[in-house]
Amino acid sequence: MALGAPAPAEFTRTRADLESFRRGDRQSFERIWDRYRPAIEILVAGRIRSGLEFALRPRLDAEAEDVFQEVAATVFEKLSNFEYRGAGSLLAWIRRIVELAVLERANYWRAGKRHPAAEQRPAPIGAETRPGGASAVPDSRPGPATTFEEAEGRRRVAAALATLSERHHTILFFRFFGGAEWAEIAAEVGAASPDAVRMECHLHALPALAAALARA
Repeated sequence: MALGAPAPAEFTRTRADLESFRRGDRQSFERIWDRYRPAIEILVAGRIRSGLEFALRPRLDAEAEDVFQEVAATVFEKLSNFEYRGAGSLLAWIRRIVELAVLERANYWRAGKRHPAAEQRPAPIGAETRPGGASAVPDSRPGPATTFEEAEGRRRVAAALATLSERHHTILFFRFFGGAEWAEIAAEVGAASPDAVRMECHLHALPALAAALARA
């Protein structure tokens, strides 16, 4: 089943990229961001969006790119202090940043205001700059390689994932969009063992997602 996630081998490079980033290699951040951005898109378009009031969902759709820019800047600023405990730990950390960013915006929207960060584009909030004024945080907008078909496919996956139970959503999200090991996922959902959660994924979570996609 094609979910629009990076190839699993991509996530094995995350720890090396984090170490390079801490040594001052800012291009390694771009690799990390490209690797985890699909997860952020899925989270925002799916679980987070479905958790908002109907009246606020169009606001999130309109400001999604602003959210991605804000999250990119926050991750860039704080990444050196992140403690790596596996690919899934980075996704869990980024997920909290995304959730807080959207919650803050939603509070502004409920008050009938526009979030200040939305007025800051295209420069990401908190971004350091390279000599000459170029941002050290990559522009988080999709590049030319991101086709309409890919974006639409990811939207469908996000919507389908949002209909699943929290447990199945977590299993699929962490495995396919965060590259988490089965042991990490077992700990996250309280499964008896890595083998147990792997079987649950293939026998229950993936079929549930396939059924949701068929209904979409």
